[in-house]
Amino acid sequence: MSLIERVGAKEREYVMEVLGMGFRTSANSKMTKRLETAFAEKFESKYAIDRLLDIHYMNDISLTFLSEKLFVSPQNITKIISAAYGKSFNELKQELKMRNAKKMLRETKLSAGEIGERIGYTTKRGFFSAFLKYEGCTPGEYRKNCDVLSDKE
Repeated sequence: MSLIERVGAKEREYVMEVLGMGFRTSANSKMTKRLETAFAEKFESKYAIDRLLDIHYMNDISLTFLSEKLFVSPQNITKIISAAYGKSFNELKQELKMRNAKKMLRETKLSAGEIGERIGYTTKRGFFSAFLKYEGCTPGEYRKNCDVLSDKE
């Protein structure tokens, strides 16, 4: 049984979307082998993108940076991210920064400004603005709500 036949429907759809192909199955063994190879490459690329973003999210990471590290064109990285996550590169990067900021707000006593610096914002104002837009409250309000919730438990 080939890799394409063993994976779930979601993964097959992902491969087809990334490759831009309009069919769902292939009886042709050459095509199956190509799809299997493409799936493995795209899956590995997604994993590599995840790892690079986790490591470098606090830096001013760009598609060009990812492209150089993965030896994949920026256009293909954009396609991989769009197909795998359903969002743009900038949305993905912002989500990762905010997720880490929220974790630090819950688990540390660092000031909001220090957290902003650690996740890659050059100004406190920029971090506050981005956090408010993303989360709907300021970092201080978020931390206060987390403290209230933990006191109730």
